[in-house]
Amino acid sequence: LEGVSDDDIVVIMLALSQARMFPSSGGCGSVREDEEEQEDEDKVLAVMRPKSRPGGKVVQLEGSSFRASNSRDEASCIEAARMLFWDRLAPRALAGSVQLSLPARVDLLLAFALAWRASPESSRHETARQTAREKLGMILASSLGEAAPLWRAETPDFKTLVRLVAAAGLLEAQSALPLSDIAGNVGDAEDGLGGRTRPVASTATKVSRALEVERFERAVVPHLLLLSLGLHGLGLGAGRLGRGVHTLLDGALCGESASGVPTHEITEAILLLQACGKLGLQEPWTMPLMRRAANDIDRLSRGERRALGSILLDLARGLEGSTTRSLGRQTPKHHPAGS
Repeated sequence: LEGVSDDDIVVIMLALSQARMFPSSGGCGSVREDEEEQEDEDKVLAVMRPKSRPGGKVVQLEGSSFRASNSRDEASCIEAARMLFWDRLAPRALAGSVQLSLPARVDLLLAFALAWRASPESSRHETARQTAREKLGMILASSLGEAAPLWRAETPDFKTLVRLVAAAGLLEAQSALPLSDIAGNVGDAEDGLGGRTRPVASTATKVSRALEVERFERAVVPHLLLLSLGLHGLGLGAGRLGRGVHTLLDGALCGESASGVPTHEITEAILLLQACGKLGLQEPWTMPLMRRAANDIDRLSRGERRALGSILLDLARGLEGSTTRSLGRQTPKHHPAGS
């Protein structure tokens, strides 16, 4: 890692947290030999990968870098990716977070939010986890302060704003933020611990007071989905803003305009749910996205089909299994093709 900038350390961490630290949806296939198809797939997966920032060294994680040829290799790659993230990259990024730009700090928060469920649970790493909590709390507080102009901008930076809200919500949902003794954070988030509250109190208050749902009417589906996940993590899912974002998502995925949503947005949204660990049949947006992808199957590019193929197959099997269980031992009849 010598010579790699702090910004590019964050790029690597975000890429690892989104695709390399968890088992693949459809199991581990063989190494692809078709370079053209690999390039096509990488273009689709690139929607979930950050770009190198100006002034930083270009960092590329090839699609086959962590690709395994069997389940044992996949498990080894996952373990290696997790150790790389937590043992080498995380300490370096947290130590240099002061010098990071606001977008880079927000990406760092999001990387930790996505990777927290894969953090080592050994006693050797407990101190590191606690240190990370404290640091993340400080980074979140400073980012919220620096992002104040974004709340009021006529043309908001959707990407940074949405990722900041999502990172705060996902971190809070996993108890990855520290408790705070700062009286100013108490507000309406008293938690019965002698006045100690989580920083999420002030975060939720700022978000609910500063944002209007009308500002997101032109946001793309992946941004709306990420915002929804963050709002629910902050406890704002049932509030005014949460209900408004839900209405926008419902209109985009289930309304009359649903057929006009570009397939790359549907693909990115599904991959986003997977990266957040929220791609399950019990999640509210899984089925609408699955139906949208199935309805648009003829419009998907080859790369989009490759990216979604195993995911949709696993979801379909899960849906069939849940239907079978609900019917007891009776197996549902198969519908003829084209019905």
